[in-house]
Amino acid sequence: MVHDAHTVAADLARVLPDVAALPEHVHQLHGPELTSLVRDLLATMQLCEAAVIAAIADALTRGVINESTAGNPTQWVSRLAAGEPPGTLLGQARQRSGPLTPLDEPDADTAATGADVASSGEQGPRPIVPGLEPAHASRIATLATACTQPRNTVLAEALTTGRVGTSAARTALREIDKIMPLLPSAKRDDVFGHFLALDPGAGARHIRELTTRVIATYADETFLREADERLESVETVTWSHLPHGMTRLTADLTPLHAAQVRHAIDALSAPSPGNDCCDNVHHRHTGETTGTPDDRTPAKRRADALMLLSTRAAELLDTDSAIPTSGTTRLTITIGYDELAGTLQGFGTTHTGQALEAHTIRALACDADILPMILGSESQPLDVGRERRLVTPAQRAAVIQRDRHCTFPGCDRPPTWCQVHHLIPWHAGGTTSLQNSALLCPRHHTIVHRHGYTATNNNTHITWNLTPGQMTKTTRDTHAA
Repeated sequence: MVHDAHTVAADLARVLPDVAALPEHVHQLHGPELTSLVRDLLATMQLCEAAVIAAIADALTRGVINESTAGNPTQWVSRLAAGEPPGTLLGQARQRSGPLTPLDEPDADTAATGADVASSGEQGPRPIVPGLEPAHASRIATLATACTQPRNTVLAEALTTGRVGTSAARTALREIDKIMPLLPSAKRDDVFGHFLALDPGAGARHIRELTTRVIATYADETFLREADERLESVETVTWSHLPHGMTRLTADLTPLHAAQVRHAIDALSAPSPGNDCCDNVHHRHTGETTGTPDDRTPAKRRADALMLLSTRAAELLDTDSAIPTSGTTRLTITIGYDELAGTLQGFGTTHTGQALEAHTIRALACDADILPMILGSESQPLDVGRERRLVTPAQRAAVIQRDRHCTFPGCDRPPTWCQVHHLIPWHAGGTTSLQNSALLCPRHHTIVHRHGYTATNNNTHITWNLTPGQMTKTTRDTHAA
């Protein structure tokens, strides 16, 4: 049905007060009427947004926005969305010329408002509206501007006919501008066709997924391989301590690595209803279900799955000598016996110095190995080593307790990065003992051996002598003795 635009605009202005009053009267409708109303309102909302895009694009083409008092299309949209009278937005070129205005004539705002009401046929004042969020106004203005450009004809048609919504269209526009430089053999309309072939209800997530498929379809194989290598080189995993005691883990991963991590976590994060076998959600129960649902949130289930993957991987790495590690991957915690037993209040510390409450450590001790260690008067661990070439887990734990980090001057790399260095080399008669050991990160371990640096141990800390060649002299003196 073809409508006269003037008639439609007047009808829309007249119906606005009725729409504004709907929230106060919807209780009068019974179920089917209410359902139909919601359907019609949702249809109106979507159709109106498409019409808004078309109208703003036309205003841009005609120069209406350029000649207005708005600084840019987004500001023009924001001011109108807040209910500002059109007369205050019209530039001087659009104002009516004529004789001098009498002093008693209404001001411009009032005059414009009155003219709007008279021409549109509204009965009474316009409804109060909250306005649009800046991001929403910017999205509408950006899409309207894009629709005025010949290269976006396919997008403009899809928007104005209601085939796609503004959110999906904005994402498509943003994505295509990013990927077209990467696809020299692809035509812009063809790429748009991929995006706009999605169901009308497809959201931004589906379009981002489609972006990957479009690139895979049109991009050169060499480019794709190089792109993967570039992405992998900037992968990151970081964590930050939150004020309430939690730690936030953030990972930026390549699509492949993200898929691998997500698959592993999803495989272990399904709901686990209660079972009379045990309350371990990751146990393959042999009992009967109790009917108690799993009350963990999806996010908590994923966190539990991540912890299971981490602890099981640490256990495997500790027993697999083929995988290089800087010492044990197991968490080491130091705590006094009385605090662990619960006779005294206190806390324990990890090898990085992070404090953990005693009750938390007691819970860990149920499933962990406990390594007794006797500390001296100044809290230095006593020698717990045995005569062997490499340090035992007990000796390494003692070295970590004393040194805390790489002992080379100015380095604070954590124990998990470090190796245990013999102050007097093993081949020179040095023993594998706490007194003859020091933590060094791989880089400084190499530097120490390359330059022949030596160090002394006073039972509480390591002091390095950075005179080159001293290790060779010490070895020679030891052999001579």
